[in-house]
Amino acid sequence: MATEPRRGRARRVLAGWAVAATALLAAPAPAHAAATPSPSPEVSPSPGAAPTPRPVPATEPWWVRVAFAGRRVDVVTAGSVVVTVLIGGRAQVSADEGRTWQPALANPDAGAAQPGPRWRVAAGRVVERPPASPGGIPLTPDPGSPQMAPLAARDRHGPIAAPAALPGVVVAVDRDGVVWRRGADGRWARALLLLPQRIGAGTPRITAAAAFERQPLSDAVYLATDGYSVLESTDGGDDWIRAGPGLPDRVLGLAADDRTQSVYAATGDGLWVHHLRATPAPPSYPDAALHWRWLGIALVTLAAAALGTGGLLRALR
Repeated sequence: MATEPRRGRARRVLAGWAVAATALLAAPAPAHAAATPSPSPEVSPSPGAAPTPRPVPATEPWWVRVAFAGRRVDVVTAGSVVVTVLIGGRAQVSADEGRTWQPALANPDAGAAQPGPRWRVAAGRVVERPPASPGGIPLTPDPGSPQMAPLAARDRHGPIAAPAALPGVVVAVDRDGVVWRRGADGRWARALLLLPQRIGAGTPRITAAAAFERQPLSDAVYLATDGYSVLESTDGGDDWIRAGPGLPDRVLGLAADDRTQSVYAATGDGLWVHHLRATPAPPSYPDAALHWRWLGIALVTLAAAALGTGGLLRALR
């Protein structure tokens, strides 16, 4: 099956049962993580703290293709003014939300005086930029942060996301592909582990993370994967669902644009966009079924109970 969402549940199931869990939870059809998203609205609950999401037509799909159908888009970034994509090693930019594109002749965000993300990766750990030092990166890692993979040359801050609506909360993907969550109290804990799509298949790779980091628009955190499309958490990274109806399964990059209240997805079949709306989670769709996961958890639980009982009886002899 696709995911093992809760921290405590992951520790109970994966400690000593990784092989059994992988075999039993794997299923031919992908599925999202187990927990039902919080019914709280997409907008931050703090009165007056968050702008109202712009109107989205009721008939608009959860994801809409923007451009480059049939072409692989490797990277997408959203700056203060433009959206930038990388296709075949060449960058293109759009200043009108993807309606028109032109080659990028220079850094489109140069001179925009953007301080950059507050949380980022440095020296293999997650670090925080002090508010008083917008241009610097502290060398001291955040206590308890996971070991991160080295940054790619084109990556500015690593596979991490910190929604502005939840101060102190950070989601980061470590060098082994495990998702970690930093709570508002500063404690780090494992939050998500992807399992193979089916028996004998490899585990899908998490390719990017995104959240609205400049404005408190939403608690949501998004993860791009190269097999399970996009995963979304509506509580800052504690519980996860699969939120990619209509998207290709292989998503190579994500970018949240606070200015337009949009999330862009770079895929093997073009560039797509999701517009923020009051309903935080997508409607149910076939690829998000949970029945295989619950069956797998039940079987693992029964097997663990049987083996534990057998061990106790042998010890009492």
